[in-house]
Amino acid sequence: MSTSERESSSPKRLFMFSLSAPALAIALSNTAINLLLIEIAATFQVNEGIAAQIRTANAAGEFIFAILVGFFAARFKYKSMVLAGLLLVVVSAIGSAFAPNLLILLIFSFMEGSGTVITTILTITIVGETLHLSRKAKAVSLITAAGFISTLAGTPLISLIAS
Repeated sequence: MSTSERESSSPKRLFMFSLSAPALAIALSNTAINLLLIEIAATFQVNEGIAAQIRTANAAGEFIFAILVGFFAARFKYKSMVLAGLLLVVVSAIGSAFAPNLLILLIFSFMEGSGTVITTILTITIVGETLHLSRKAKAVSLITAAGFISTLAGTPLISLIAS
């Protein structure tokens, strides 16, 4: 069996998909927040500037956890941390859908930012630690492209669903 046959039949083919899937989900959630700010403002009866504080809370979560992720990564397994980040994003999405007021929505947005940065940083870390040097660039570009594709395809879909 040649090297290319072994690589094509190995379970590592799904490895890249499993690392790209979080980028798809995270980019889609960020796109949805941006596109739905006017509806969010109308729902909570505030102006759009106040509703845009959702993005500020999101960025604050990203900033704080970007600093803390190195500390956590030294103590926990990377795969566990990626799953914890994805869990934060999922809990945030569900909580945001049922948020009774803007303050609760801001808290869930902070959680989403935290999960986003944990997942993004540790996904790239897993690529760096597990793949051979010749495959790292392709892996990182696939993960990055997954986020862009999600945004590109998700924007018209979210607009269509919202209208």
